[in-house]
Amino acid sequence: MIQTILAIVRKEFQQIRRDPLMIRIIFVVPLVQMLVLSYAISTDVKYVYTAVYDFDRGELSREFVRSMAAGEYFIPTTSPVPILESEENLRSGEKNVNLIIPNDFSERLRNSKPVTLGFVTDGANANSASIATGYATLAAFQFNNRLAGMGLPITLRPKILYNPEGESVYYIVPGMQRERSLIRIIEMENPVSAIIFCNCAWRITS
Repeated sequence: MIQTILAIVRKEFQQIRRDPLMIRIIFVVPLVQMLVLSYAISTDVKYVYTAVYDFDRGELSREFVRSMAAGEYFIPTTSPVPILESEENLRSGEKNVNLIIPNDFSERLRNSKPVTLGFVTDGANANSASIATGYATLAAFQFNNRLAGMGLPITLRPKILYNPEGESVYYIVPGMQRERSLIRIIEMENPVSAIIFCNCAWRITS
């Protein structure tokens, strides 16, 4: 077994010495990929379209919504969809998040009482939902710091719809179904694998 591995390694090194282009491919291409992808790939989640259900309609609640819109992360707008049908915002894809502010938001803050906000996210993209929840938690923490002495921290009650387990397969598979380039690549390499892949994707998404 070891002799076989050593023979394969020796053969590969001999092949590299015979082909100077192979040396460039082995060393230059990974370096270029590291330089390019380090700037191209970002885990930031920006422009999270947020449907705001503000039942308080007070100055503090409006100020909290404005604080969330200060950066590029959240785009909060009021929604014409009733609260009982708020899931339609996420199901239609028009919104990524439903933010629910209770009607006693300002009163509880002024009376130094804790207040909890509802934060409902679309879990189809598990990674984006988790990051958006973290952003909202940080925004609530910063808002509370600006109101030092007015009460306990504002807390979020997050809820992830459609994918509560946070499985990324539910996001990846539909994307592959729409972008058929990957299937074409598999089909060229191995048609049998392409058939199996299509069948699996159909069962998951149907």
